Amino acid sequence: MSYLLLSSLSFLIGTLVGLTGVGGASLITPMLVFVFQVPPSVAISSDIVAATFMKIFGSVKHWQQKTIDGQVVKWLACGSVPGSLVGTVILHLLREKSSDGLDALLLYILGMMILTVTSIAIAQLLL
Repeated sequence: MSYLLLSSLSFLIGTLVGLTGVGGASLITPMLVFVFQVPPSVAISSDIVAATFMKIFGSVKHWQQKTIDGQVVKWLACGSVPGSLVGTVILHLLREKSSDGLDALLLYILGMMILTVTSIAIAQLLL
């Protein structure tokens, strides 16, 4: 794996995330899987850790600029935090049951989510 290429592409993706607000997972995870041949389970978990750091720095900057709506953040957290925990538990249970097809399943789910997000973005553009 070329770590220089990985850092360069990650810098580019981080810049795009900062400019557009598009989630890094829709960009970083596919890059890890398809460009660097990282197994989907490793790519997803690595992306979550990297996204945590990006979100911390982005949050501080938005807090300084007073561009945060606390009410929206509260309601987003009420759904996304429990959802993240449930997703982690489901992944753990799937891994315990049978890890043989786990990466294939995760790759399928990842592909479906990318198609869904892309379709929504196109529909939003058209409407």
